[in-house]
Amino acid sequence: MRGFCQGFVALVCVWLVGCVPFRGGVQAIEKYNPFQNTAVKDKVVLRSVLIEQPTGDAYLTTGIWAATLKPLPPEKVALLAENGLRVGVFTTNAPGPFLERVNSEDATIRPTENTIVAGEAKAIPTLGPVDRAKFTIAQDIGAERIVCDWPTAEFAFSVTGVPVENGKLKLTFEPRAQHGLKTGWLRPNADSTGFAWFDQKSQERYAKLSFEVTVSPGEFLIIGPTETPADKLGGAWFITHTEAQSRMRLLVIRAWPAPSTAPSGPLVPGRKMGQTVAAQAGRGVARGTQK
Repeated sequence: MRGFCQGFVALVCVWLVGCVPFRGGVQAIEKYNPFQNTAVKDKVVLRSVLIEQPTGDAYLTTGIWAATLKPLPPEKVALLAENGLRVGVFTTNAPGPFLERVNSEDATIRPTENTIVAGEAKAIPTLGPVDRAKFTIAQDIGAERIVCDWPTAEFAFSVTGVPVENGKLKLTFEPRAQHGLKTGWLRPNADSTGFAWFDQKSQERYAKLSFEVTVSPGEFLIIGPTETPADKLGGAWFITHTEAQSRMRLLVIRAWPAPSTAPSGPLVPGRKMGQTVAAQAGRGVARGTQK
């Protein structure tokens, strides 16, 4: 009888416990639901083109910069200028001489349009490959200049875009370069079942020369050389030399959050925007980085 009573009591206890509601409820179950809270990543559209004219072109050297807004703080402007670079912004009411050039097939090269995940880097090439590049860099205002002398060099800007308030974007730019012959090494493959051989050129990145600009979808961001870019980073990134003549370039960018409608007045209308593959200068962690 005692055994029967103990068993009956145990059964009643189990029944009572089963009737008590689960305190965690649905929320506790959803906490471990692998399909919950799957984030939809923001995307950014980057549209770019290079304006190219003979070096010394009056409008690209002085006229265009006199009309642009200056989006950077004075200390960053000074550091970039010491390296032969400058940055400007045109609002949607850009002047006629600029629109004439940016929408001309004869004055522009490399029109591209890419949709990227917000916060991920995209390399936008500006020059190269060139047989040899020799220039200097100042990592800080008044600092000793670093001499770079490279064979077979290519130059680009690594660009990331992040949506901010009122449909604007914060764009971050960092000068990147790759040079020399490819260097091969082994590293584990994607599933770590073996090793794969990779060839890559030496790469450089200049974090201290990076800068941020917040733009609206209809605005034009312009990056180019100063009036005296010779032997500086700005000259290496934007001045090309041939046997016939020297030519200068300006990088023009428009950007907006996807899937918003593209702003009016596309760069180089009538030309197909190529979906380009990121240049090596914008991939991974750069090797041989100068601090």
